[in-house]
Amino acid sequence: VATVPIILIAAGVIILIIGFLGCCGAWVKSHKMLYAYAVIIVILFVLEIVGGIIAVKKNSKVKGILEKAMKKSMGQYQSDKPTRVAWNTVQKELECCGSSHAGEWKPYFNATSEVIPDSCCKTITDGCGAKFSEHSKDKFWEKGCVDELTKKVKTSLEAMAAVAIIFALLELLGVIVACCLGRLFHTTEYQVIE
Repeated sequence: VATVPIILIAAGVIILIIGFLGCCGAWVKSHKMLYAYAVIIVILFVLEIVGGIIAVKKNSKVKGILEKAMKKSMGQYQSDKPTRVAWNTVQKELECCGSSHAGEWKPYFNATSEVIPDSCCKTITDGCGAKFSEHSKDKFWEKGCVDELTKKVKTSLEAMAAVAIIFALLELLGVIVACCLGRLFHTTEYQVIE
């Protein structure tokens, strides 16, 4: 957790240096600084492409990762308040119950009959989860949360991919402009003035 601010500060410093190369290179008309800026942007572009490929490959594993984490956290529902709040929020917002289905909650409640969290109820009232039975499915969310959360994560990843493509195109535009300016400054640097 303490490394996150350090990473953000380091990223800010790197962006500052890259921006300095580009702006200062254009200001002083230094083709070398502009070419250095262009090379660094191309390197960042390649790293983004690699990161995108890794993200796409990991995207196929999202469901398995979520399912494992959610099943594990179900056991902490009764004893851990943040886990309980998280589950209740997910189940209310996504209109789902359990990781795969509502019946999965049975081993996690110390009850003789089937009990589920109240957040699984379509109309939430205090203690409504204690009235769960297979015969009253119309009162409870039947679908599991893993599938619903996987859809949300994949949709978010698709949105992030679209934003990344836009940024990549802007970076390529920056490289083209930097190279054009570098070439212009390089050719005008050696002209003889009569």
